[in-house]
Amino acid sequence: MYIQKKIYGLYKDIIKAGGAVISEYVVGTKPEKLNFPARNRIISGLSDGVLVVEAAKQSGTLITVDFALEQGKTIYAIPGNIYSGTSIRHK
Repeated sequence: MYIQKKIYGLYKDIIKAGGAVISEYVVGTKPEKLNFPARNRIISGLSDGVLVVEAAKQSGTLITVDFALEQGKTIYAIPGNIYSGTSIRHK
């Protein structure tokens, strides 16, 4: 897990307050685009459900929704702006 120096204090504060910083990657792993789906799977797994307001057709949001559906989570959707391309129905 790669911890940027500018947010290292936040990580320390989270842990000091009894929270946890969770990752499948070892300390020092830099953020890579290909690692984000694994992060999204963890987020949906820890969540009771997923709330979607808008999502691009190929987005991390929809990746998270797919994981949540596989995990039996409830998906909630709030309609977005009808003129926005990220508010159209995706199949």
